[in-house]
Amino acid sequence: MTTNEKIPEETEEERQEREEQEAIYNDFFKTDYFRVEIDLNEIDNILTEEKKIVIKQKFSCYCYNDTPIYNHSKFYYIEGDNMTYKYVIQELIKQDFKKPIDNILCNHFWLEDISNTEGSNIQFELGFGS
Repeated sequence: MTTNEKIPEETEEERQEREEQEAIYNDFFKTDYFRVEIDLNEIDNILTEEKKIVIKQKFSCYCYNDTPIYNHSKFYYIEGDNMTYKYVIQELIKQDFKKPIDNILCNHFWLEDISNTEGSNIQFELGFGS
């Protein structure tokens, strides 16, 4: 896209769909610490068949540079019989996931992905964007 091209405006249908998805997410995920950007059609998909998993939060983005927690990790332990994206996210919220530590705020606010840590079938990492 060149600088002279206009970004297409959101259609009424797109705006309505976006607002409906945001309302559903706000009902599912009540937290001030992050927002979910995982597609609504995937939110009930099974993340893993495992009954116990570990979510690793690594403080490695530039938001944590020059802080005592830079390059450290925090782990969240989740147990359940139906490990959907929705269930895992709700369990993270119960554990105050992304709550600021020592008043250090990260501007990567949008949860975009949950994926296996390479080489592990029980440890997962979260992908955040801003």
